[in-house]
Amino acid sequence: MLPPIIFSGGYTLQNKNFFSNFGYISLYAIFGTLIGFAVILLLTIAFLNQGMITDLNNNTINLTAKDILYFSATMCSSDTIAALALISSKTYPKLFSVVVGEGLLNDAVSLILFNSISKIVNSNGEAQLSSTTFWSLIFYFIKSLVLSILIGIFVGLFATYITKVYRPLMQDPVKVNIFLLAIGYMSYCLGEIAGVSSVISMLGSGIVMNHYMKHNMEEESLKTTTVTISTISSITESILFIYLGLSSWSYIGDKSKISYSFILLGFLMTLIARFGCIYITSLIAKTIMKIKWGLNKYELLIIWFSGLIRGAVAFALIINVENQLNPVVTSTVLFIVFFTTILLGGFMQSFIKKTTQTMENSLKVKENNLVLLGIEIEKRKLKTVYNASIFRLLEDGFLKSKFIFDYPNKQKIFKEEKKKRLQQRIEEYNQLKLSIQQYKQQNEIVKSNQNNLDQSLQNGINNLMLTQAKECGQNYNVEFADNYKISTTDTQNKQEIDQYQIENKL
Repeated sequence: MLPPIIFSGGYTLQNKNFFSNFGYISLYAIFGTLIGFAVILLLTIAFLNQGMITDLNNNTINLTAKDILYFSATMCSSDTIAALALISSKTYPKLFSVVVGEGLLNDAVSLILFNSISKIVNSNGEAQLSSTTFWSLIFYFIKSLVLSILIGIFVGLFATYITKVYRPLMQDPVKVNIFLLAIGYMSYCLGEIAGVSSVISMLGSGIVMNHYMKHNMEEESLKTTTVTISTISSITESILFIYLGLSSWSYIGDKSKISYSFILLGFLMTLIARFGCIYITSLIAKTIMKIKWGLNKYELLIIWFSGLIRGAVAFALIINVENQLNPVVTSTVLFIVFFTTILLGGFMQSFIKKTTQTMENSLKVKENNLVLLGIEIEKRKLKTVYNASIFRLLEDGFLKSKFIFDYPNKQKIFKEEKKKRLQQRIEEYNQLKLSIQQYKQQNEIVKSNQNNLDQSLQNGINNLMLTQAKECGQNYNVEFADNYKISTTDTQNKQEIDQYQIENKL
């Protein structure tokens, strides 16, 4: 079930943004996934040792090393399709490409981890958690990753060369579709023969054909192949989810196969592992590389949340070894896939909308994007003038001329496209700069209006206090005058009484 999904991801990939952001993509997809695997592995062992994983009868569940390893590898696989439908590739090209690329390579790394675990399981079907196991796992992982990619690149270039020299093939869209599917199957078979990840070989061949072979195809053939591959992938994924729904009924009625505590802890481990995958990896990379990071905190938050869903790939991995594992492991993965797809997928739209709105209103983010865009423009100008990239030298000097049909004439088109992309980035830079200036002016106007309002309010308060003070003063003067009159009258009366007493000698 997985080959069509992975092959479609490679063949329909937007290569320009993918390669320009490959540093972030590979960082999160490779190193981040490995960190996530380690986090889930260690947390699962810790929860088991504390007796926190129990069945419905509150009995402690014992998981073998093989159960833990397969569970950890499976839970590293994320599904970012729900997020991709909500992120605009035009408004947020970098964010979109990182989410797409990280999701695609994440599946690839999870597959290689899964296959590497099968290599270290002994003939009795058991594995040991030790330092030897760890280094064996790393060895098989690196070996499988490198060989799978090399096989994919070889097959992709081979297919591209055929389309260059045998032009009649490219005239018929039906034949092109058949040829493309045959090449995909060829890369799968070579991967199986070499004993590496055949699915990753298909991914590599799909990316290479998308990057080179599309220049040898007619417009009609390019559209039909894209639609065909995408349709097959969608059908395959739909079948997987149908099977997911049907499989859930086989576990609901059996209490010994379900652990609510493991499901809840598994979801918690997913959150923590994803945090380590994105934030800890970013922190380590920024500390070591000491460069200006191209992703702001809002984009990192979206990348973190978009990778929380466990989808078709995770389910397909676990059912491949369903009969070898404790049923509780399979049911836990199944229900986590089910609930994250429905609950987090349903919440995804409001979360991304709220986060992007906050990001757009942040002046600090705009100023940071302006700096990054300026750096990118300078790099593009440098490449245009000096053509300094090693890969660009290899590609423009050898690969394109050897594998692209009528390259001398198409080279002019490529150069015009580069100039157009550079001009677009310059226009984006100017628009963003103008937007920041307008934003600051609006803030100054708002602050000025607020200050005027505060001053008016303060003046009103002062006038009110002065009026009240005057009224109090007037009342005091009137009262003082009345008291003075009474006091004067009393004094006069007293003097008259004293005079009367003296005269009458009283």
